[in-house]
Amino acid sequence: IHAGAAKVRDLDWASPQHLLITASTTATIANVIAPRQEYTTVVLFDVETNRQMRLMRDVERGLNIVVGSPVRRTVDGKPAVFVTGVRFDSGGRGRMALYQINLKSGASKMVHEGFPYSEDWVVGADGQPLAASAFDYVSGVWTLKIKQQVGWKEVMRSEGYLDRPSLAGLGRDGRSILLFDEEDDQRVLRELNVDGTSGEPIKIGALFGVTGPA
Repeated sequence: IHAGAAKVRDLDWASPQHLLITASTTATIANVIAPRQEYTTVVLFDVETNRQMRLMRDVERGLNIVVGSPVRRTVDGKPAVFVTGVRFDSGGRGRMALYQINLKSGASKMVHEGFPYSEDWVVGADGQPLAASAFDYVSGVWTLKIKQQVGWKEVMRSEGYLDRPSLAGLGRDGRSILLFDEEDDQRVLRELNVDGTSGEPIKIGALFGVTGPA
């Protein structure tokens, strides 16, 4: 397996036949207004055919990098992989779009083009986008949208550049959303329903048996 001149960050099975190799390298992207920094790529390796494919190589109006970690789901009884990538809109601004990967060919299919200032996604158990967060670096406003039966609904908004909320994945029932947030200067985990309501938040320290002073 050749991941190139990069740092291997993670190995994960997409299926019993397919291995995902996540690597990163420090680079400057030509013809794109972006800082020199660590960029992530993912290689798909087929252990039966001994074939490897670099993901996102076929993306139109976008970059061949992956933002964050690949997400695994089982769709129609088959393993599926989703990744977040950068796609340029008609105005030339990069958006965090959601893609599904074909494990046989390594080809990518755009599931959602992303919203202005898109930041992260939660993919539902059915393989459809369930939630999307966005952060406007100019205004410092973070928003969370959740997919409804018709369209999307903004259910949460936060202002500030530090300690803003972040998506953590699917909740216990496969329909709710886990979210890291701040409350009373403590990091907490919230489980949001599709209507934006949530129960009592869990303090992060409590998840690991950490308590404060008596």
